[in-house]
Amino acid sequence: MRCSLGLLALVACQASPLADSAPTPGPECAALIAAGERARGCDPAIDALVAELQARPQELRCRGAARQLLAPPTPARGRVVSVYERPPAPGDAPLDADERAALLRLPLPGTLVLAPDLAPGPGVPATTATLDGAPLTVDADGRLRGALAPGEHALTVRHANGETHGCVTLRACEAVVLTAHGASLAPHPALRSGPCGPP
Repeated sequence: MRCSLGLLALVACQASPLADSAPTPGPECAALIAAGERARGCDPAIDALVAELQARPQELRCRGAARQLLAPPTPARGRVVSVYERPPAPGDAPLDADERAALLRLPLPGTLVLAPDLAPGPGVPATTATLDGAPLTVDADGRLRGALAPGEHALTVRHANGETHGCVTLRACEAVVLTAHGASLAPHPALRSGPCGPP
């Protein structure tokens, strides 16, 4: 998702804090803190981020984190990329009013959790799935997980020779947990069979 909240935490927390930073957040950090407070319900790590920014605000670091959140989505998988290509560096100029407003409008992600009830083993292949064409990641407990902007998303579940296509509706800061038996999906209010679009 283009505005990953994990990226917010990663970018804002990676830099080491300066001992002499101002105790009162300036406009850059205030905008990032406001975005973080809005997103607290989505990711528990956001609480620690907001607390750190309030305790040790650094305008340049907040500015860079905000610009990375507002950056266009990364190119689609499969694009040929030169080894010399580097992402553009965030600008050093202060955030303008449009950028600060855009931070407050960032869509908060919804989460899909797919729980296969067939554990992979001898003769039993693993269940795989994609959400809008991107593969779901596998948790340590075998569940598959992905996060995207709220709205309808195409879900494809594969197991052995079976494949199921559906449309799942995600809501901001909420998790939709679906159970899969092979390639079949248990009914769920957020799921309908077939492609996304008008029913």
